[in-house]
Amino acid sequence: MTVILSAPLWFFAPGEGRKSCSIGNTLRWILVLAAVNSTALIAIRLVKQPLVNPFITASRDTLVVSDWMWWIVPASQVCGLLLLALYTLGVGRIFTGIAVGRALLFIVLLATCFDVVPLIANGKLEGVAELLLIFGLVAAGLRSRWLLSRFETRPKPWLVAIALAILIGLPAGYWAVQVLGRTTPSPVAARPNILLITLDTVRKQNLSLYGYSRQTTPQLERFAKRGVVYTNAIAPSSWTLPTHASIFTSLLPLEHGAEQVGLGLQPHARTLAESLRESGYATAGFVANDMCGKHTGLAQGFQYYDELKPWWCGSIVTAATAQFLGGVPRRTAADINRSFLKWLDRQRGQPFFAFLNYYDAHGIYEVPDPSFDRFSTATRRERRKLKTKWSIADVPFRPDDPSERQYAIDSYDGAIAYLDDQLGRLFDALQRQGLLDNTIVVVTNDHGEHFGENGKWEHSDSLYRQLIDAPLIIVYPPKIAADAVVEQPVTLTQIPATLVELVGLEKETAFRGASLPTAAPLAGGAVATVQLDLIFSETCPNQEDRSEDRLCSIVANGWHYIRRCSDGDEELYDYRADPLESHNLADEPRFQDNLTSLRGLLLQNYPGRGSDPTTSAQVVAPRQHVPAWVACRCGCCRPPGALGLFLYRLGP
Repeated sequence: MTVILSAPLWFFAPGEGRKSCSIGNTLRWILVLAAVNSTALIAIRLVKQPLVNPFITASRDTLVVSDWMWWIVPASQVCGLLLLALYTLGVGRIFTGIAVGRALLFIVLLATCFDVVPLIANGKLEGVAELLLIFGLVAAGLRSRWLLSRFETRPKPWLVAIALAILIGLPAGYWAVQVLGRTTPSPVAARPNILLITLDTVRKQNLSLYGYSRQTTPQLERFAKRGVVYTNAIAPSSWTLPTHASIFTSLLPLEHGAEQVGLGLQPHARTLAESLRESGYATAGFVANDMCGKHTGLAQGFQYYDELKPWWCGSIVTAATAQFLGGVPRRTAADINRSFLKWLDRQRGQPFFAFLNYYDAHGIYEVPDPSFDRFSTATRRERRKLKTKWSIADVPFRPDDPSERQYAIDSYDGAIAYLDDQLGRLFDALQRQGLLDNTIVVVTNDHGEHFGENGKWEHSDSLYRQLIDAPLIIVYPPKIAADAVVEQPVTLTQIPATLVELVGLEKETAFRGASLPTAAPLAGGAVATVQLDLIFSETCPNQEDRSEDRLCSIVANGWHYIRRCSDGDEELYDYRADPLESHNLADEPRFQDNLTSLRGLLLQNYPGRGSDPTTSAQVVAPRQHVPAWVACRCGCCRPPGALGLFLYRLGP
């Protein structure tokens, strides 16, 4: 960004290229170049999609193109090139000695090469080599008198007309194909609606619903009295993508394969949305976390999928500009509610399945509504300093002192309180519309968060209870008793089987696993032990490389056993006596029998291709790969600053 913005100052040559570079003439050429670039970028992405296309989910036999590409790429090209051109013209009017035409050509060539060259190179060139190639091409273009003369003359009207037709026709044509080819299943109005809600990064230990000292979830507590609360639910993984894929398919990460940044859920994996859509449901998803976006494959089966639009990825120019202006925007819970209720107003006479993903508690911890930032005593200056520090850090969040850690927890709790209030508003809106009593509502999370426990921060790199201990609430008055509590260990992979059973589709749609129990299993609230079903979880701590120290765990008979697959390192916890898992019992002689038994249960019973989860060869293949800076926009993979983003874009 620094190179581009300072480029006009390199071209001091009095009089050259000044008179012919009018705003109107420049606008016409920008439209022509944007049309050419858009066509080239889309064509390259379609051809090179296995490595470089964040808009496509691919497998060996199928190719599913997201509707993003057809309008984001043209729009970003027009906006990005136009902004740079207007900036150059403005500089030319201030500094009269600049050769505006030559400077404008330089900027346009540079922006185009930054978009096209990395896609064509397909990761075969190192970042420095790509950078040298780009500037070499730009230098060659600047030496071309023919190119400069084109910029100094008005383009033919027919050429501008073709450019406009391309820029408008790409999104309009794809939209027409989608609408004309859309089939509407037969409505089954007698069946209940389904609302599946995931609270991204909300850990159970920080919910007052589960005994937290701070009143963070009064609305959830009120709502939970209408149904059943599970006190011992386990997530199948410790970060967003694999857990959501498991919730949608009832498969574990090793089976569905969506366990690494850039490795999405494959089209052959049957999802809950696909099954319900074929059974007459209107299906829609509303997500705030980009790791639930269309490029991950989680949109399979959804007729309507509303996500955080990555408009900044259509062009490196707009990507750098977005980063320079403050980074990636976030969708708040209020935004999700508004989009969902607006969609709901258009649904009549057909049951719906809606998936809502909220992102407010995810780092960087910031309360969307200041009125809920009531747990922190930090001054405004301290808050600004810490948020700035976390946002530009090259490594994940690591507080330097206890007060910084406490501020993070305070902000995190405030974000949860805000989210809880928005959930209450959502449930009230559904009640006013007369829909709540005929809607199965499931509220859970995808993973929790670490705040220094066991030396861990944030999420994804462990399987401790802070990450996989999931809140779970199911409300459906016609079939589920009110104010019920289930203390038996369950897993979130049981959600699909439970939902299809509640709506009466278990015979037509088969998902693996038993349904969730919907009442307390033992009198007096005693904790039931798992006898037949074993609860598994897994994660790849390095989200970029699934061969890196895969972690697997099993919950059985009151114990939690964790195994690092690369070297067999083991941990054992009595999660009832030690809920924070601060004392590893694996090395204590009196627990060796328990350790041996759980090790055998894990290695012999883990579902998937074969019985041993320690080898990555069992993972379903093939899958696409998406560069981490594209696939992950939560901040963990984002380079600091616009220049960092620019250089990172050139990496392999």
